[in-house]
Amino acid sequence: MAKKILRNDLKRLRKVKGLTQEEIAQKLGVAPSTYSLYETGERGISLDKAFLLAKIFGLTIEELFFAQENCVTQKIN
Repeated sequence: MAKKILRNDLKRLRKVKGLTQEEIAQKLGVAPSTYSLYETGERGISLDKAFLLAKIFGLTIEELFFAQENCVTQKIN
């Protein structure tokens, strides 16, 4: 279930923050193509990268994986 939530939310979270896939990939230290696979759910994300994503979005790891969509969007705006 967490993979589905993360996949569905990464693009939305990135857009709310006004970041491109390339910018997020650079912050994570991965290729843009790798980050794109995270967004589509075609590649799983390691725990260390998940923690970095949470930090980029200003969320806790729990919020990144399990929070309700509207609560997370309000927090990062």
